[in-house]
Amino acid sequence: MDWVRQAAIGWSALQSIHSAQSNTILQHPWRSLRCESETFPHLQRRLTSVIHQHQVSSLLSSLPTRESTRLLSVSGTGAGAFLTALPTSSQTSFANHELDLCIRLRLGIPLPGPSPSCVCGYTNDTFGDHFLTCNRGGEIQSRHNHLRDLLSSILSSTNCSTQREVPALNVHPNATSSPTNRRFDLIIRSGATMPISADVSIIHPTPINTRSLSRYSASQGSAALIREQTKRRIYQPLSTQLGMQFIPLILESYGTYGPAFASFLATMSRRASSSSSFCGFGNTSLAAHLLTDWRRRISCALQKANARLLQLRMLRGSVDPMLRDQRSRIDFGQLRLDNATRFHSTLYYVQFCLF
Repeated sequence: MDWVRQAAIGWSALQSIHSAQSNTILQHPWRSLRCESETFPHLQRRLTSVIHQHQVSSLLSSLPTRESTRLLSVSGTGAGAFLTALPTSSQTSFANHELDLCIRLRLGIPLPGPSPSCVCGYTNDTFGDHFLTCNRGGEIQSRHNHLRDLLSSILSSTNCSTQREVPALNVHPNATSSPTNRRFDLIIRSGATMPISADVSIIHPTPINTRSLSRYSASQGSAALIREQTKRRIYQPLSTQLGMQFIPLILESYGTYGPAFASFLATMSRRASSSSSFCGFGNTSLAAHLLTDWRRRISCALQKANARLLQLRMLRGSVDPMLRDQRSRIDFGQLRLDNATRFHSTLYYVQFCLF
């Protein structure tokens, strides 16, 4: 029959494209598939999955490196959780200007107005990539602290005891082999289990630096994985010396979790579902509900913090250069609204203050 011949041709084409994927159904030759006498569970889903993977691969290979890396990151674990969060509290509600910047960042749409300058002097930051990585000013640290505090709050609700910004010397006075200024973002204690030391970090997978961009574009979550490895090299030996388990809690700025962070949240949700603070019983449904809720709260907090960072940096880049490095409250009488960028930056900042 004609449709059988077309299916055989399509099967051969898929095999030639995915010859390296020996773990898929395509490892079987067409003639060995006796569909009338042999059952292949979920055959349609398995075949369409291969087709969709090929379409995604074709799309990514046709895009510039930055765009393909962005698409991989926004489709990672937890990256789109804020899109499904109901605005039932201030934590999961977005003002219009916040959501505008969040969607621009997720879809790769340029920032509103002409590209503003950064306080460090960098110009042409069309998509906000430099704003999200520049360490000049306090916005990056404020975003970090906001996420750290939210994680501390979530973990405290699971009957865990948490401490924030704990110097290593406060954990054990003999921890002198490490730099005296080394500190942990979080120390988590729960019952008789080994204490956990954690470091919270956010990495932007599409930086301006082409060398870093090339490293982060290798696969989905590469940026988070690279940051995890860096944090482990720094904190793992010290944590082991102090008798603690170290877990790097890494997020990509688009929302994708690092492998260790994703595993940690899943583990804590299972523990919380069986703790006394959650009715004293544990089941997979409750654990899944908690995990979904935490992901949404973390995703909303991250995206709102990204929007706040972009708003403030657009504003700081639009004020008089003599005022850029001042950490004090900005005097609106000194603003120069001589182009569209400055107008949009000031408008966003005013909206942010009001709402």
